[in-house]
Parts: sequence; structure tokens; C-alpha cells
Amino acid sequence: MQGNDLEAIITLLEVSAILLTPTAGTLFTRDQLFAQMHELGGSEITVDERDARIVLQHVRFLRRHAGNRWSLR
Repeated sequence: MQGNDLEAIITLLEVSAILLTPTAGTLFTRDQLFAQMHELGGSEITVDERDARIVLQHVRFLRRHAGNRWSLR
């Protein structure tokens, strides 16, 4: 699977956010989110962080908070 595949990036973002949210309202940083994405993708899926940043700006399942922190909606 290509790491610049939009569907793959969205799926990795969403699953990573879920894994970083043990309880409702948990905040995480973009760096934590991207690290989780890379861990999930492993050597099978390498995601270009530039592509992931662009996608991150447009997904609706995440909410941005002050201090470049994020949470699930």
C-alpha cells in the first residue's frame, strides 16, 4: 500500500487517534499521532509527513486545541 494513498493516511490517522484516546477528551500532540501512525504502518506503509499534515487539516474526526494538541470529536 502506498503511503501517499489518501485512504491509507486517513485510516492510519483515525486508528492512531483512537489508540491515543483511552478516555473521552484525552489530548495528544501531532508528534504522538504521527509516531503512532508510523508504528501502525510499520515497514508496510510509510507515510510522508507532509501528506499527513495536509490530510490532518481536513479530517473531521479530530478537533484541534491550543498548543497544537488534538482530540477525537
